[in-house]
Order: sequence, then structure tokens, then C-alpha cells
Amino acid sequence: MVENLRMTFHRVAGHRRRDWLIFGVAVATGILYFATMMDFKVGAAGDTPTYVELSRGVFTGSGFRLNGVPSATYPPGYPLFIAPFVALFGEAGRAVVAAQWLVGGAAAVLVARIARVIYGPSVAVVAGLGAATAPQLAMWEAYPISDVLGLSLLLLGVFCLVTALPPIEAPAEVQSKWQRIGRAGAAGAALGASALVRPLSLSLGLPAVLWIVSPWIRASKRLRASMILCAIAGMLVVIAPWGIRNAAEFGGFYPLSTRNGWQLIQATEWTLQGRGTVGVDVTYPEEASGLSEGEADRVLTRIALERMRQHPADFASRAGLKVLFLWLPTAPGLGPASLAMGIQFCVVAIFAACAFFFKEARRGLIFWAMSAGASLGVAFTILDPDYRYRLPVLLVLMPPAAWGLVHAVRRLMPQKALEGTDS
Repeated sequence: MVENLRMTFHRVAGHRRRDWLIFGVAVATGILYFATMMDFKVGAAGDTPTYVELSRGVFTGSGFRLNGVPSATYPPGYPLFIAPFVALFGEAGRAVVAAQWLVGGAAAVLVARIARVIYGPSVAVVAGLGAATAPQLAMWEAYPISDVLGLSLLLLGVFCLVTALPPIEAPAEVQSKWQRIGRAGAAGAALGASALVRPLSLSLGLPAVLWIVSPWIRASKRLRASMILCAIAGMLVVIAPWGIRNAAEFGGFYPLSTRNGWQLIQATEWTLQGRGTVGVDVTYPEEASGLSEGEADRVLTRIALERMRQHPADFASRAGLKVLFLWLPTAPGLGPASLAMGIQFCVVAIFAACAFFFKEARRGLIFWAMSAGASLGVAFTILDPDYRYRLPVLLVLMPPAAWGLVHAVRRLMPQKALEGTDS
């Protein structure tokens, strides 16, 4: 018994050392990217000024307001995150970027831990280092926008899920029914928090929850149903207060944002024009001018859905083309750096796809379920698949891709050279 405890202690200590190594590499990569690539004033453009204005209402007590009136244009997660920095420094600048280096490091560690639970320790190191050195993670850490924070919370939710109900092939600690249900609730809460930072996290988070019904899961039907209900309840507990506030302010069902109608009409116009998501201006419809946020959202949603009904074939074909671009190493007009990121994404996707054909790797079904949700999100949103939506899919696919790489190396190298790699 003493020997078993000693071995467990050394194993856990080894895992922690590897996690700290991955964290350090991720932070160093973020710093290196910022020092060599960033040549403009941080926080001067994009969504950052809006986030700053919303965050000021947090520490002044006036609530989430834009131009002096209540707003739900953006969910509250990221303004709450940057509020302390805005209060101390008056802006979302380099201090926020430094905090995001730490958040990105945590995301890389979570990728490693997810891979460790499902595939084992040697795969975890490869997956964690792959995430830590991903250029797209370092790039989005350098902007005071919500992508990295939302991604980290999403990965935290996935980690809680895979530790709550491991696949049947993976060695798992003995857990009681209530421990598993509690971890499922924590996963739902983390996924809900991710949605309050990046609403489109739901397109990855909900498939992750539905992974509980996978045939590779070891649990009774009653336990699976309890875990799904608890995960959904955890999401609702986190999201409901914001949705109730929005219903009171705007008189409608707005659980996350009142910006959905405008995003949908932009996506519809850009998709129907065949322009993807870059470089096209969409005129704001006159029907929605002068209305409150809630009323404008309803009008814009109606207009967008009407456009889809008028051109169903065009929208379906071009939305499918947009999804295809998500999975190809293309980034027209965005330079060689973006092309390199696209190639990296494709290499990861190919290794992950190859891994899925092996029976013992199909425990990674959760990752492909989330990727399918991401593809659906790309089809109906304005996000550029060559940039913003590739980051979560890249890190989600890193564990099965790492398994595919390790499996290939083990087949090519002599077995003696690999002894001890799983210790």
C-alpha cells in the first residue's frame, strides 16, 4: 500500500511538472509573438472600445450601458474580466494582454489534461505543447477581445466532462455517482460562463454535453440522463440571471445578446454575395433605425430569415462553401502568416481524422462532435473561418491529433526506444 501511494505521488508530481512546462512554453510563445509582431496601439480598434465602455459601468455601479442606455449588445463575461484593469489603468491595454498570456497558458494545460484523461500521459505532452506553441493562440492573446477567455472556459467545461465520465477504454479513478453528477454540473457551469464571454461557444459546448450518450461511455442510462440534466442545469444557473435582466430591460427572450439579429443579417448578406466574411460592408436596414436594442434585434432577425427563405439554394451552397474554407489552408488576401496557420490547422485535422479510424482512438468522438458544431456555427455567423473560429477547433482537435502522431511514431520507431514514455 505504501509503495502504491509512493508511485501515485511520483506520477502526480510528474504530471504537474509537465503541466508547468506547457504553461511556461505557452506564456513564452505569447510574449514572443507580442514582442515581434505587434506594431500598433493595443486596444485601439475592433470591439475593444465597446468592451471598455461596458466595463466602466461595472466599477461605477451604473450597469452595462452603451451611450448612457442599458445594453446587451455584448454579453457580460469579457467586460467583467477587463473591468479591474480598466479601473486601474483607464484602458484595456498591455495589462489585459499580459493577463491573457496566463489565460492562454491555462488553455494549453487544459488541452494536455483532457488528452491525459482520454489518451494517456505521452499524448498529453504532445497535445499540450502543440497548443502552447499554436500561433493562432498567441495571436489572439495579443488583442483585448474575448476569444482566449471564452476558449479557456470552454476547455474547462470539456475537462470537467471527460473527468466526470471517462470513456470505457481509459483508466479512470473510482468515482461515486454523485461525484460524476457534480462534475457534470461544473462542466455545464463552465460552458455557460464560456457562452457569456463568447455566445458562439454554445455551438461547441452543447455537442460536448451530448457526448455523454456516446456508446463508448461506461454508465447506466439513468446516470447518463442525470448528468445531462445536471450539465444543462449548470449552464442555466450561470446564464439565467443575464437573460432575466435582458427580458426585463428589452421585453423579449435574449439569453446572451441583442446582437444576434445584426450578426445574422450580416452573415446572410455576405454569404449570399459569395464574399465569405471579409471586406464587405452591409448597410444597416432602415426598418431597424431608431428602435431599441430588443426591437431592432427582432426586426433584423426577421429580415435575415426572409432573405434565407427567398434564396434557400444560394444560401445553403455558399454557407457550405464557407464551412469548407474552415477546413482548408486558405486565407485569401491575409498574407503568408495566415497561410501558415491554415496549413497547421489542416495538419492537425488530418492527424485527428486518421486517429479516428482506429478503434481505440474513437473515444475522441467528443472532439469531432464539437468540430461539427463549430462548422454549423461558421455557416450561420459572420466569423471568419480562417481566423477566429479556427482557434477553438484547432485546440479541440489537438488531443486526437497528438494521439495520431504518437501512434505513427510508435509504429515507425523500435519499441525499445519508446520504453518509459508513458511513465
